Amino acid sequence: MIEAAELKPCPFCGEEARLLKDCDNFLKWRVQVQCMGCVVETRLFPTQKAATDFWNTRAERPAKKGLSEE
Repeated sequence: MIEAAELKPCPFCGEEARLLKDCDNFLKWRVQVQCMGCVVETRLFPTQKAATDFWNTRAERPAKKGLSEE
């Protein structure tokens, strides 16, 4: 397991996430992020930065239509 201080919480359950390192069939290291709560995980990435950036990217919530602000 790799240090995960810069990872945002899981977007699905809010639990802590961690970086995992794995070796593929060609002996190249790959990294992925996994939630420690609901166990959702990313695909494998070639670098820790790529995995972290992917995990930390969140979609913006659309504005709710039809509700007036009072």
